[in-house]
Amino acid sequence: MHWTDAMGWHGGWLMGGMWLIWIALLVVFVLVMRDVLTSKQHLDRPDAPRRDGADPEETLKQRYARGELGPDEYQATLADLRR
Repeated sequence: MHWTDAMGWHGGWLMGGMWLIWIALLVVFVLVMRDVLTSKQHLDRPDAPRRDGADPEETLKQRYARGELGPDEYQATLADLRR
């Protein structure tokens, strides 16, 4: 006669479920760390595209108004954005 638990699987389902929970937690941890690291890299690069949804033409106008761009560069970039 074999002594087993009520499920008849010697806790196999429970142990399998625990592995799935640990794997899910590991996946969540990796995804969160990837997001944190890539957002930090984004902040370190001034030429990176903005994530806040700002209109590129509006940003270009602001840079031109601050004197960061000359008229030729402004027109060329504006034409490139509109393509």
